[in-house]
Amino acid sequence: SLLLLGTDSGTVECWDPRSRDRCATLSVPDATNITCLQTHKLLELGVGTEDGRVVLYDIRSTKPVLMKDHHYSKPINSIYFHDSEDYVISACSKSFKIWLKDSGKPVTTIEP
Repeated sequence: SLLLLGTDSGTVECWDPRSRDRCATLSVPDATNITCLQTHKLLELGVGTEDGRVVLYDIRSTKPVLMKDHHYSKPINSIYFHDSEDYVISACSKSFKIWLKDSGKPVTTIEP
């Protein structure tokens, strides 16, 4: 098992607790702070940023698969991958959005 850490310098660090060494670093484009991380099916990683973006990765690559902007400039505080559908649910303090994982096409937005 690996430990993933989001940093305030816009990177995600991957640590192997067995060797106590960092085994990989991922730089998120134009990110200042990483506010949340969520893995899915071993190879997918969702990264939430302080400026309201969700960035999806295939962990075998450093290039993002998809970038989704919440358009509120509020930190992303939660990312959830729905297993039976290809939906991603992401939330900031202003709204939560449900969108298609492959295209980023919005399904719905709910604001309190």
